[in-house]
Amino acid sequence: MTRVAAVVLLGISLVGCHVDGLDIGGKQCPCGDSGYTCDPVRNICVIGGGTDAARDPGDLAGADLIDATADLGPSHQVDVLVVGAPAGAKVAVLDGMAIPCDAGCSLAYPAGATLELKTVAPWRSYTTFEGACLGTGPSCTFTLAGPSQITVTFRQTNVMFVTSTQTIAGNLGGLSGADAKCQMLADQAMIGGTYRAWLSTSATNASTRLGTANGWIRPDGRPFAVSKATLLAVGPLYPPQLTEKLADLSSTPNNFLATGTKADGTAGGMDATGWTNTAGAVGIGAPHGGPVLWTTYGGTAASAPVHLMCFGVDLDAPLTIVKSPGRRAFVSTAAWSPASGLAAADALCQGNAMAASLGGSWKALLATTGASAASRFNLGGAAWVRVDGIPFLRAADLATAMRTDVPIALLASGAAFSAGATTPVFTGASMPGSVGAASDTCGGWTSTSGDGIQAQALSARDAFLQSFIAATSCAAGATAPVYCFEE
Repeated sequence: MTRVAAVVLLGISLVGCHVDGLDIGGKQCPCGDSGYTCDPVRNICVIGGGTDAARDPGDLAGADLIDATADLGPSHQVDVLVVGAPAGAKVAVLDGMAIPCDAGCSLAYPAGATLELKTVAPWRSYTTFEGACLGTGPSCTFTLAGPSQITVTFRQTNVMFVTSTQTIAGNLGGLSGADAKCQMLADQAMIGGTYRAWLSTSATNASTRLGTANGWIRPDGRPFAVSKATLLAVGPLYPPQLTEKLADLSSTPNNFLATGTKADGTAGGMDATGWTNTAGAVGIGAPHGGPVLWTTYGGTAASAPVHLMCFGVDLDAPLTIVKSPGRRAFVSTAAWSPASGLAAADALCQGNAMAASLGGSWKALLATTGASAASRFNLGGAAWVRVDGIPFLRAADLATAMRTDVPIALLASGAAFSAGATTPVFTGASMPGSVGAASDTCGGWTSTSGDGIQAQALSARDAFLQSFIAATSCAAGATAPVYCFEE
């Protein structure tokens, strides 16, 4: 079975499986009598009578496409090399239309053109991008500066998914019953492979149930864990949150994940007598969780419905991660005293960055009286990525973001920020684009009276929300870390 991912680019909705029907669209000119004509800007075949005629006008609403009549300067060649593509894999270059590139292609675009490479891979496959476009996952976007080459490599590994259905925690039927549920759903989705539930009992640790398997991706092709060792050390790269049907569970309350397991993969002590007893409580994880929270979020009644995390265990195939470029972000290693002022928070961030040899210029993501946190940064600059190269926020979205794709839960060194499962960071407002008030920013970060709004660094869902961690006292001695963003 092939994943079919909906793509929205520049105001146009595309579907990965439509690539098949493009025939010679996107091939180099000349186009012959095929019904296609040559786009002189990109030297490729398009359907109809030229660049604009190639597209349904109804689809062009709000689109920012290359204009063949504009003086865009000289074109540059873009060579796309495709390596290791399994049967059924698709590659396309998106510039407002999908240009098929399954076996590689050479195209021409003017400097400054923004292009996206999109892949649709069979289950248990993921892609890395190297060259002019860098990243790991199903897509990669870059702005053309000159002649460019991109290598798209398909790689094989295991899949991790969350069950789309719930089961009463104490009625799972033990580890074997839970494994059977994972296997049934994997088989129904035609994912392939052997699956084990991420569960511990008093006699068995979840980590040992994975055997020698290493490397997991989510059902959408995004990386989940490089290896078992990195999962236990720093948590997932992207939160678990997706079911085998690609449904996202992170925004719905009470979608708990049964685990009975601590962050180090060992038994947490709440397992409903081996997942066979509806009395008492069970340990749970959160679908939106990063370090710690993904497997240790708290507890719920053994009589409550829960989802399972299901891990493929066939392959010892650690992920290859190609870091995405961008401005970096991390959580400060030291707690900051809110009354010490905004400059002290910036100095803390700069010091952490220098100690980790990151270079660059850094500021704390803090709102203050009369100004938002987002206003401290250039919203027209590069996207932000974690220090491990995992992207989490486009620059333009900083002012409106209520959540991030991944938690920002790493220190400058790349180690996990996990001082405590509910350790908050100061933000000063419920959203980065919200202006701070004296009552929420410890008097503009100068007073030991009042409160300061905080957020939860270990959760993608609650990264900027006041609703998870309420305002805390600014009293003398009160401290907490801050988010550090590169300018």
